[in-house]
Amino acid sequence: MEDVKKSIWMIRWMALLLCCIGLFYAKSAAVYAGNLTGVANLHQKDAKTNSFKVEWNKDVNAEAYEFQYSADGSSWSKGTMVYNVYHSVYGLNSGRSYYVRMRSCAGRKLGTYTVFSAWTAPLEVITAPERVKSEDIKQTDGTAKTITVSWKPAEGASFYEVMYEKNGSWFSAGTTTSSGYTIKGLETDTLYYISVKAVRRSRTGFESGYYYSGGHRCYTTAPKVTGCTLKSWDTATNNIMLKWDSVTKYGNGYEVRIYNLSGKKIKSFKTAYRSKDFKLSSVKNKGFTFQVRAYKDIDGKSIYGPWSGKKVVIPQPRVILKKKGNSQMQLSWKKVSGASSYTIYRSTSSYRGFEKVKTVKTTKYLDKGLERAKTYYYYVVANKVKVKGKPYNSTKAERREIAYLSYSGKTNYIWQ
Repeated sequence: MEDVKKSIWMIRWMALLLCCIGLFYAKSAAVYAGNLTGVANLHQKDAKTNSFKVEWNKDVNAEAYEFQYSADGSSWSKGTMVYNVYHSVYGLNSGRSYYVRMRSCAGRKLGTYTVFSAWTAPLEVITAPERVKSEDIKQTDGTAKTITVSWKPAEGASFYEVMYEKNGSWFSAGTTTSSGYTIKGLETDTLYYISVKAVRRSRTGFESGYYYSGGHRCYTTAPKVTGCTLKSWDTATNNIMLKWDSVTKYGNGYEVRIYNLSGKKIKSFKTAYRSKDFKLSSVKNKGFTFQVRAYKDIDGKSIYGPWSGKKVVIPQPRVILKKKGNSQMQLSWKKVSGASSYTIYRSTSSYRGFEKVKTVKTTKYLDKGLERAKTYYYYVVANKVKVKGKPYNSTKAERREIAYLSYSGKTNYIWQ
């Protein structure tokens, strides 16, 4: 009988205890349900090419947070319980948008939570696009002050930031939504390293992207070529040599263009040197103009600096000498196209002391009163060849052709 009473007493106490526990959980649930404020200020904190990180403000009554993400904003991942106020997701695709939502949790019971706040509105988050590799950047054009580059587009990029390196420091040149850009305001004939950062931007304005610090080698062109000169013109072989001042530090060479006196282009050359010799029958006894520009070969094409001014070159007639008696010399030469007259110069030295003898309108002249024992040297200048209305005389070459008569009576030539 005593045992039965004890059993009844124990049953009553257990029922009372269970009732109290139930009231406790019911009261706790009611408290949490009324005090969860939910997740606030959910925002993206970081992004890499395969991951993103989000943060939010602490809900003081939350025991945990449930996190979900989606690739399209409608199909959500299985909920993940988070016990901090930040969370990262890895193993994602680069240059993509994903969506995140969260809610606060409380009322943990038997390993689960029984009270939840409302889900946040879906937040767009992004991963960074793949980097634009240096080898994918190509220089497509350039001037003395600009460099134009293009590159292989990066999937998912909202825009690109173009960077350039100068004196060991990197600078932003600007941004573009296309896969090409012209950098302006650069120094002439200078090497730059160009890098492109592909950036993705979310609707909230968060941006992420990376660039290679090495960059791609690019160049501005040389300045305008100066000092264009006729070095020599061998009228016997019609071999012409031109020269100019060197102006390029990084260039591969120079382009030379030859025009007739009417302005029509008749020939173009390239040379690695600051001089060029050539033969061109169409300019013999006629003259020509020429201009020069420096160029640089880069990424499979040539970029060019500005042209020099056009240099007019008028030939010096080739003089033929023939002795007439003991004190006379017969001079003759070919007509220079467009010349109105010719001036004869003479000296008894091959390299100095030349004086004007006579200006004539014909292509021959008899020089009289010469001394029998002396050697005489001659050259002739063609006068007033008009080029675009302006008169030009025979161009003074650095090495002028001088004619003299040998002991055998043959006309010989030297260049002084």
